[in-house]
Amino acid sequence: MSATASALETSLPQALEVLARLRAMPYAQLQALPSHDTKEISALGRRVPLTTYADVLEKHGCDIQVVVQLVAHGRLGFSRVWARGFRMSIQSESRGLLEKELYEYS
Repeated sequence: MSATASALETSLPQALEVLARLRAMPYAQLQALPSHDTKEISALGRRVPLTTYADVLEKHGCDIQVVVQLVAHGRLGFSRVWARGFRMSIQSESRGLLEKELYEYS
């Protein structure tokens, strides 16, 4: 396994923890999140940005879409990306996102 892939794998528990914490929040709290927030994780000597995206999807009845993304940068410019997310309705019904939905914005 490459050092970049290892750095991403080492960072996954933190990303999953952030995703679980966000998924437990009520709609109103999610609505108050910034549109994106990035924190740097140091994993095996690599910088791994952990970014959270939140967007109100007006074309989907004002559902809030939240995506958590990790990007591990390699020495030759290659990156490994991991992303997961969910969508929550005003009625606080939540569902996981399909891969093709991860980067849908209003």
